[in-house]
This record gives sequence, C-alpha cells and structure tokens, in this order.
Amino acid sequence: MGIVRSISFFGIVCITYLLSLFANLNSPDWDGWLGFFGSIFGSIIAILGVYWQVSVQAKKAKEDAKQQQDLLRKQLNNEKENQYRQARPFFIVSKELIDPQERNKESISCIYSTFYRSEVPYSILGLTHIVINNVSKRDMYAVKVLVSTSTDDNFKQEFQKYSSAAALKSDEFYKSCISIDKIAANEKVGLLFDHYNEIEQVWIWYITEMRESIKLYFENENGGLIYRPDEKRLENQQKDGSANYDLSDFEETNRLSDEY
Repeated sequence: MGIVRSISFFGIVCITYLLSLFANLNSPDWDGWLGFFGSIFGSIIAILGVYWQVSVQAKKAKEDAKQQQDLLRKQLNNEKENQYRQARPFFIVSKELIDPQERNKESISCIYSTFYRSEVPYSILGLTHIVINNVSKRDMYAVKVLVSTSTDDNFKQEFQKYSSAAALKSDEFYKSCISIDKIAANEKVGLLFDHYNEIEQVWIWYITEMRESIKLYFENENGGLIYRPDEKRLENQQKDGSANYDLSDFEETNRLSDEY
C-alpha cells in the first residue's frame, strides 16, 4: 500500500506539472510531449497492474498455505486422537451387593476398601460395593476412585484442580479415595468405602497405555451410577506426544483378605 500511495502522489505531481507545462507550449510541440508522457503513464499503469496482480497472487498463496497447514494439523490431530481412542479401555461402573463367599462366582478378582483392618465389619455380606468391570482389552493404570456422600457441586468442580497424586493426597478428598495400581483387561474389582450405602458422586481417574490422563464423573440416580460425559476431562496430551505425571506418592489401597 505504501508503494501505491507513492506512485499515486508521483502521478498527481506529474499531471500538475504537465498541465502547467502545456499551458506554455506552442501547439506543434504538444504532440511530441504527449507521446512521451503517454508512454510514461502507460508504463506506470503497467507497473501498477503487475504489482496488483502479484499482490493478489501472493495473498492467495498465503491463504492456500494457511489452509494447507490447517488441514495437515487437523489430520495429525485426528490421527493422534485415533491412537488415544484405541488405547482407552471400556469399563462398566455399578453399585452391587457382594457376598465375599461368592466372589469367584461374581468374577471379582479382589476387593479394595477404605476400612482399616480393625474396622472391617465381621461380615461384609450385603454391603454395597462400587464395582468396576473392565470389559475391554486395554488396561487401566494408576486408578483413583473418589466418592462423596453429598450432592454438592463443589465435589464435582473442585476435583478439576488436581493434576497429581501428591496434590490429591494432601487434601481431605484423599480420605474417601481408593487407589489401584492396575485394573487389567477383562478384570472386575470391588471397592468398599466407609459410607457404602450413601454414595452420591464418583470420580474415576486413571491413565491409559498411551499415558493419557482421564477423569470420568458418575452420579447416583435411582440407586445406580450414571455416567455424565459432559464432565469428562482428557489431560496431558502434549504436541510432541510426551506426557509427564507425578505419581511418586501413588500408593495402592490395601485389599481385603480372602477371609472377608
């Protein structure tokens, strides 16, 4: 645009000069001068035309390059998302009454509990467990399950601030949390919390084989747990494919002995 302004200004000056010059010329001299300046103006117009064409082509080339980059970026993101998706396990979360004596029949590999050994009821027959049934061919790692007996939205919202096991352990939420090193493919586990019959909200936080951190939210509805996909959080997907997790303070919750 600066070049165009300069050329326009130069043209105005030339026209003004020519008009003053022509006023002092004799008629026979006009033809030569008109031809000379006509060629100059023709050259200027040609230059402006070439400049405009080059500018349009450059702008179009820039837009095409940006569209190509956006398309390539979208394709790469889709490929990465497809890889993440394939590594995500599919599991079912439910509330169930479990009889430890019938555990093999229930296909439950083990039961984790927030109870201390001295506090475990003599018989947990008829107590409600949170059951995670990994029905996929993918493993779940560093699983943390947090529950709340309240319907307060703060439990749902505050959990988003946690990015490490260490941060979680220092908070009161940790008191209502069960940690599991790994829930293998096609494995079913039971979780017994202190307030087993009053659970209203559940967060399940785990890491996939692709080291993708996932947080899923469930809430009580008519006695069962309903998954709320709008609250899902996918984290630590870096552009270079790497991910860092602070699991230094991750400790698996004790399992209940077979005698229970």
